[in-house]
Amino acid sequence: MYEKLRHYISSIVPFTDEEWAAKLPYLTVHEMNKGDFLVKEGQVCRAVYFIDSGMFRTYNLVGDKEVTTNFFFEGSYASDYVSFITQTPSKEYIQALENSVVISFPYDRMQELYEQYPAYQKYGRLTAEKIFTNMYRRQQEFLFFSPKERYLNLLKKRPKVIRHIPQVYIASYLGITPEYLSRIRSELKSEANFS
Repeated sequence: MYEKLRHYISSIVPFTDEEWAAKLPYLTVHEMNKGDFLVKEGQVCRAVYFIDSGMFRTYNLVGDKEVTTNFFFEGSYASDYVSFITQTPSKEYIQALENSVVISFPYDRMQELYEQYPAYQKYGRLTAEKIFTNMYRRQQEFLFFSPKERYLNLLKKRPKVIRHIPQVYIASYLGITPEYLSRIRSELKSEANFS
């Protein structure tokens, strides 16, 4: 059941059998239906969730408008990391885009393992650095890239999003309307045909 999770963790920090076994009693498997929420605005994110199968999106409500902030797929984590680390109410929604299975690991147990095993501290630090780097790059894209450049960057670096996520969510993630996204795609198709 936990093979994908162990493979993911081992790709970041090699754990001994003892270190891995220390985590097992605290893992819980959850089956989720399309449309279910891992976290809603106002709730504290009390666990990190490894996606064993399925996909999720995160979004914020701005007025009555949903603004998509990220996508998560099988073999990665989904969590409101700020809410999780600070144990304060989330400002995000994390929603399943299809029937999914996740493995949760609670905040308090993670803190215990940080104290017991240096490998867990290293894993936590490297994970935090990765999240920060991704957030910084996304911020820079919105400051310096045009919508078309943001789309091309998404196409290059996260083609899975383009293949599997509905266009309305992709447009929201890029900060544009679905109509504008359609225009960008048409332009790129025309450019490809012309060349």
